[in-house]
Amino acid sequence: MRSLYLFLAVVADHGHSYQMLAILWWFCWQYYTTSTPEQHCGISPEELFLIRGRNTVNQTQRDHPEVCGRGEQSLESVEALPSVLDLPWRAIARSLPAWALFVNHFGCNWALYTLLTWLPDFLKNELNFDLKHAGFIASLPYLAEFFVAVIAGVAADHLIACGLSILHTRKLMQCLGTILPGLFLVLAGYTDSVVVAVFYLVLATGLAGCMAGGFTPNYLDICPKFAGPLYGVSNTLATIPGIISPALTGWILGADPSIEAWRNVFYIAFAMYGFAALFFISFAQANEIPALNQVRGSVLQQK
Repeated sequence: MRSLYLFLAVVADHGHSYQMLAILWWFCWQYYTTSTPEQHCGISPEELFLIRGRNTVNQTQRDHPEVCGRGEQSLESVEALPSVLDLPWRAIARSLPAWALFVNHFGCNWALYTLLTWLPDFLKNELNFDLKHAGFIASLPYLAEFFVAVIAGVAADHLIACGLSILHTRKLMQCLGTILPGLFLVLAGYTDSVVVAVFYLVLATGLAGCMAGGFTPNYLDICPKFAGPLYGVSNTLATIPGIISPALTGWILGADPSIEAWRNVFYIAFAMYGFAALFFISFAQANEIPALNQVRGSVLQQK
């Protein structure tokens, strides 16, 4: 969804279009988002079973028949969720599988923020690309990422259904979503053709969507109970590249950037991708980790 949102923002013709999309997004979020699956207005027993399991669904329907499909029901009547202070922060800080997620989120966002802030400059100044009259072309990388992410999620599920382990599937998809984008990003710095460069950049950004079957769902694999807070920690750390990467890129390029300087920028992004992939291959897990599902020292009942 992030990729589609970026695509819509890039192709917008008027200055206020992005703000209007943000307001529309807020209204959709307010209407459709709930604290638990049971509270969602469109939840069905079949979907609830897929998320929660048969025993929980039957108990919820028996004890709280007014809950399913109703957003007004109080959260406490369904499930008492722990507060943020109750989460196993020490276990999270010591968990290498958790850090595998953090490192990959950080490394992948490094390339994302580099492209978001400097890709138009590269196309315009190095390749003489007229962005003013080709906004759709400039948005193609993010549109490609959106479609690849959807396909990658389905492909990952298909691989698991065919017998490939969840861990191997996650590692395969993550490698596809890091190594290949890094390679195409480097190749974009070694061509004088606008068409070829745009093609490489579309592949570099689009193939990053493969991570939808890699580290992105891995939060649910290792920490299903607290996947949301764990992702929140990861996303917070992953905003740091948004501060460092644009500034460092600007420093590398200088006032009169050369193609060699651009290549250095792309090499750094490739190094971030490569380190993230190596770290994920080395330390990622796909089994639920009990230490990450503890509240005040008590292991939560696994469903």
